[in-house]
Amino acid sequence: MIRAALVTTAAVAPSFLVTGNTSVTAWLLALTSAPLFIGLAPSIEWQLRKDAKLAFCKPVGSTVATIHLRNPFQPFDLRTYQELLELVEVLPKAHGVTKLRLSSPMFYHPSGALRSFASLEKQLHKLGASLHHSPSSDSHVFGKLCIKIHAIQHPEKLSQINLQRWYQLNITLNNSETTKLK
Repeated sequence: MIRAALVTTAAVAPSFLVTGNTSVTAWLLALTSAPLFIGLAPSIEWQLRKDAKLAFCKPVGSTVATIHLRNPFQPFDLRTYQELLELVEVLPKAHGVTKLRLSSPMFYHPSGALRSFASLEKQLHKLGASLHHSPSSDSHVFGKLCIKIHAIQHPEKLSQINLQRWYQLNITLNNSETTKLK
């Protein structure tokens, strides 16, 4: 991909370089290189406030945001749960998000049983959103790496998580204010 972008730039720019028109050359270089830099740019991580327990990433032009815990081993407690519901309300209006995706091995109990999502489904329904969940088919290489790096400081916590077994929640959001049942 890098080679293709450089070849394109080299094929277009030399005639302008000879004439010395540097503003056109710079413009063409930026125009032909932009897809390369946009593709390699990391997603920006957002959070609702400084002390947030959740963070979300939304690639430019996408309507899907991924949500994750700011600290890989923090519990999904009441405050985290409330923050997730707040994101369900805020993200469609502020960022045009229509779907939230959460993937984690911690959706399973240490015993291996799947945790219940009944309360979450009920609260999402009140907000006009729906929950779909299933075992994740992604490899989660980056997620596994982050958890293992954090586990260096807390190796006992890693023993409670099966990194080979991830579960995914997909929350479909409704942008209409009229469906709220609050």
